[in-house]
Amino acid sequence: GPGVGKSDLVVQAFDRWKARIARPDALFLTFFSSTMDPTDASGLITLKDGRAVRLPIGQLEALTTTTVPTLAFFDEIGQAPPAVQAAIMSLFLARQIGESKVSDLVTFIGATNEIGTNCGVTTFLEPLKSRAVGIYPVEPDLDDSCNWYASHDVQPEMIAFVRLRPQFLTEWTPTKTLANTCNPRVVYHASKIARYPIPQRLLYPALERSAGKAFAAEYCAFLDIWRNLPDLDAALANPKTYTLPDFDDDPSTAYAMSAALGARATKQNIAAVATLLERMPQEYMVFAWSLLTSKHPELTETASYIAYIAAHQELYQ
Repeated sequence: GPGVGKSDLVVQAFDRWKARIARPDALFLTFFSSTMDPTDASGLITLKDGRAVRLPIGQLEALTTTTVPTLAFFDEIGQAPPAVQAAIMSLFLARQIGESKVSDLVTFIGATNEIGTNCGVTTFLEPLKSRAVGIYPVEPDLDDSCNWYASHDVQPEMIAFVRLRPQFLTEWTPTKTLANTCNPRVVYHASKIARYPIPQRLLYPALERSAGKAFAAEYCAFLDIWRNLPDLDAALANPKTYTLPDFDDDPSTAYAMSAALGARATKQNIAAVATLLERMPQEYMVFAWSLLTSKHPELTETASYIAYIAAHQELYQ
């Protein structure tokens, strides 16, 4: 479905590929198939030396002239009309635009929404599908989404909330009304609204218009728990003896506190954070470590993280 991070996954894959092949000059090109014309992928007819030829135009010309490893990303393929899909499938197979050969340094990748998701996708040409090496569904994953949010500075209370209420990430349903239903992208937009310094009385209506009534109501209720968390400064000052809440009976506070500790972690206090997390139930301990290492990868080099991994190897096998 839409908003699950398909396009961002391609960007992440490109960054990893670029690092793996040690080519920081590698090129990433995005083409929005839904706005393309058939002549874009097949070349524009023009006169050259007195005869009609097809030449690549715009950004597509780079596919024929690139001298560096290049990833050509064709997004929104399913929203493209059949004539455009036909032109794209010829480009993928023949690797040619008109009379210009696509460079051997170019790799093609595509993304699309599915039929039935109310995204304007009506058909996929069979030859286009068969020219893909593989077709892989993308579903929202709670752990990956939370880690992505942490690495993109989404506030910890929002991450703790979606961990507590994962249905707002994973149970998207298309509608034909002019109202959003939650998915990872909608939650990310809602996090920006929640971060903005608006009057508290306006937060619920703003979130309702962004992510729906259920999300707005439950998140605003969760904020009351967040604002009344135990004293984290006192906990970090006395990590071995501080009296922790009964997390078994209160998962809302448990997720909130583990996210808050993860957000507060630094190289200076990581030992205290680690001590507190070891005293929490395993589910919340792992959640906090995932968040803090996603936000601060450098903390994986600390003695506290190394000791945590050594003590819980069974969790990472």
